[in-house]
Amino acid sequence: MKRGQMLIITAIVLLVSLGAVLMWNEGGVTKTVTIGQTQSEIFETFSIGQIINNYIIDSSEISRCNAMHSTAKAWEDGTLPTSSKIKEYFEDRYRESLLVYMADFPPISDTSLQSENSLYTNLFFQTEFDYENNLIKGGPQKVRYSGEEETEIFIDFLEILSKDGYMYKIRPVYSIEFQTEYFDYFETMREWSSGTPQGFKDVGMIGETNQVLATTDLKCLGKNVQIIFTP
Repeated sequence: MKRGQMLIITAIVLLVSLGAVLMWNEGGVTKTVTIGQTQSEIFETFSIGQIINNYIIDSSEISRCNAMHSTAKAWEDGTLPTSSKIKEYFEDRYRESLLVYMADFPPISDTSLQSENSLYTNLFFQTEFDYENNLIKGGPQKVRYSGEEETEIFIDFLEILSKDGYMYKIRPVYSIEFQTEYFDYFETMREWSSGTPQGFKDVGMIGETNQVLATTDLKCLGKNVQIIFTP
């Protein structure tokens, strides 16, 4: 047998034995693809994964702004607490807002997201606040499953069943920028006595009340963040 023919046969054997299953990760979407599968299914699944990722990213951006605005107004009837308390409050409001948007994700037929509120009920999601790098990051969390014989730990995922019976796993992840200097505004107002400090458009008392309205130069969702508190 000629040398060229031997190389071709060897290549085919390697393809069959090593290339029966291909796995890769891009944009937070992990896919398992069997050779011989139609390209249209592959691209359709990838598109669904990107739609989910984009939706979560958009939801996280809005949730960040919602949390910033609600946190800034949380102390209307009281003095500003410690920075750690403010951060904790912000993180709780952020998670609450994100869960609302995840619950509103529309159903997708022939997937594990085919029922109402399916993204919220089918995915255990975790969020990390990286103050050092000014980021908020999220993705499926590790799940501990205790069976009859042993305990299994795995990273949660969504499933899509194709028309031909192929099963896909999708693990959506996201990372958005977060203006951590947002919390510096509270520190500035805690020390405020008069005038308009740097970083603020206006600071003054609300009518004849004992409340302070401080309008920052930081905008989110097209609206300046306003800190309201009682000195």
